[in-house]
Amino acid sequence: PREFEKHGGFFGPNSKLVRVADDKERIIWSDVDKPVERGDFIMISDVQEILVGIKTGDFKNLTVEYENVCFSVIAHHGKLHLQAADQRTRDTWCRMLQNRIQTLSMPDSTALNEQEATRNTKKTKENS
Repeated sequence: PREFEKHGGFFGPNSKLVRVADDKERIIWSDVDKPVERGDFIMISDVQEILVGIKTGDFKNLTVEYENVCFSVIAHHGKLHLQAADQRTRDTWCRMLQNRIQTLSMPDSTALNEQEATRNTKKTKENS
């Protein structure tokens, strides 16, 4: 797990441990003194957008100097607004989440293989 400042709560920013679940299908977060596995989560398949920078009102009271360390995960059933310790951590997490979203949105390999086999069969029939 990686420690982030979570924004958007009733009590202002607070430290959370954040990680991607072992099944790679959920982003999980919890208080730093609690097991991450028992925390709140967002399904990665529900994520609509990753906003890089201070793009939502949930980062209220942050100045432009924090632009390079913040990002938001916008999902159908919730939002997660995080402030990383540095830009490299923020960029790494954003890339990793974008890659996971793309992977989950792709048809599985069985479906792709079936589609390829169907195309090859059609081509063979056309060439006969």
